[in-house]
Amino acid sequence: MAYDARWVFGKLAGPNEFLVRQVGYAAVTNAGRFVKLSNGEELPVDEPTFIFRARDILALPRLREYRDALSAVGGKDYAIKAVDEAIKVFEVFSIEHNNRMKQPGITEGR
Repeated sequence: MAYDARWVFGKLAGPNEFLVRQVGYAAVTNAGRFVKLSNGEELPVDEPTFIFRARDILALPRLREYRDALSAVGGKDYAIKAVDEAIKVFEVFSIEHNNRMKQPGITEGR
């Protein structure tokens, strides 16, 4: 599913740019930019990033821990809501695609 970046980012996205994948608080555009959903700011290439895959059996428990930690430090409502949404999506995936769930690295990249 593609999202119209102009709707999400207002004037920050070009007329032919749209989101091709949402990743937590960020998204990847068809132009290959990794951008924050809140304001369309491009994530710096030199800033390390970490992505959980839904098929990772450790991802859902870590997302729940992150959500609890975020709440404990007084995280903003929009950030907590974004994590809650990710948790819901990961939960549905784990149920609907149980056969794809696996330990990270178990296939050794194959």
